[in-house]
Amino acid sequence: MKRLHGGWLAAATAAVMSLAGCGGGGDNNATTVETTVRAALSGLQVVSAVTTTASGSASLTISADRTRITIKLDTTNLTNGTAARIRLGKVGATGEAMFTVYESTTPMPASVSNTATAATFTPVGSVTSFGQAITAILAGQAYLDVSTAANPNGEIRGQIGPVTLTATLTGVGGATGSGGATVVINDAQNRLTITLTSQALTKPTSADLRAGSAGPTVFTFYNQTTDGALTSPFTKTLDATNLITASGLNFDQALGYLIGGQGYVAVNTEGKPTGEIAGTLAAQ
Repeated sequence: MKRLHGGWLAAATAAVMSLAGCGGGGDNNATTVETTVRAALSGLQVVSAVTTTASGSASLTISADRTRITIKLDTTNLTNGTAARIRLGKVGATGEAMFTVYESTTPMPASVSNTATAATFTPVGSVTSFGQAITAILAGQAYLDVSTAANPNGEIRGQIGPVTLTATLTGVGGATGSGGATVVINDAQNRLTITLTSQALTKPTSADLRAGSAGPTVFTFYNQTTDGALTSPFTKTLDATNLITASGLNFDQALGYLIGGQGYVAVNTEGKPTGEIAGTLAAQ
């Protein structure tokens, strides 16, 4: 397992200050508006991935004066939950707990609410203050995990706030085309924007986001019929209304695949209708 190192804090602080300039966040020393970030929890995001039917959703509302975080956690199909914690860590890395949302010998209820303050904060690495913890959360550098009796190291997990994923697209079956994809999930985790670059493709017809290389298509983000000739770069913003229901997944479940390292980007052409170039998304 990877552990998060301390050198990220200055960059994270700069990222959050940038968010403040466009209304998306704010540094911990400035008076700003109340800010809510969200996490979609799944077993796929746990390091290493856990096979489970459990899932969850969490919202963290940071007060305008940056003195408290109101946390609401809802879970489904979770058995014998023992603890829920907010930890410092990037996608695919593990970290120590900054806040405890729930911990008891009594099984965790399906809905849990709590409030985090400086008094309930535990320093982790270079994050030594409550304000720095807020900076980390707003910069997508924290996650929430839920432990159970069966999986004490975490049965479901969700990265909090914004997430950026990238993929290098290479030719499938000897194809010579190439490209790249960047997926940016917003801080509320209810929308994602994908930017595709491509070279040397022969008559592209569509481009998909799939739940695994052999999994179902969850989004078709380019369609020649409706979008015209494919340009490079090509950008499309997607939300739950764009989800392909035949995939059998809801939007949060689709995010679980993407953030959990199983998101697959494929660009289809007339000659290769199941993918001429393709690649797997990974966190930056």
